[in-house]
Amino acid sequence: MQAPISSLTARAQAMITALLVMMAVMGFAPVVQVASMRWPWRFGEFMWRYDTFLVTFSNGPESIILLSIIAIFATMFGYRKAVRAVAITFGLVASAQFIAVLFFLLDYFQVRRLVGAAGVGHFKAVALKTLLVAVTVIVASACGAFWAWRASENEHAGARRQKGEGLVVGQPKGSRPAAE
Repeated sequence: MQAPISSLTARAQAMITALLVMMAVMGFAPVVQVASMRWPWRFGEFMWRYDTFLVTFSNGPESIILLSIIAIFATMFGYRKAVRAVAITFGLVASAQFIAVLFFLLDYFQVRRLVGAAGVGHFKAVALKTLLVAVTVIVASACGAFWAWRASENEHAGARRQKGEGLVVGQPKGSRPAAE
């Protein structure tokens, strides 16, 4: 990870921190929107779940773009903990989307039986598009988690380990003093 840009004033550093926080809050807007749009929650109804998955998966690309922008700014300005938080969030998004895709597929087969013969083609096209977007978001989120985690590692810690600095528990056999 690159060292933070040191020519920033304290005021500029505070503005960048505020920008990162505002962008993180923006990430919650789609979640709140889906939760409020689909109120009251009816997890027991497969039609409700299917429609909710369609809306949720459509917000996936915007979420990973926002997370990527946060990771880029945080990396550029040396906010290692923010980059680590983005990596964890990417991992959570990938995991949640993967689990949701499994349920989406199960509900797809139930909803497909209810679609009339005239609408089957359109229904399948929408379902396929939604599935492709979801799989793309899963792959992009998993890659984003990996890359953000690597970007958040402390460069100096790795160098110390390579040099042999740090805690030394014992001595190699050849360097021990001879027993008398």
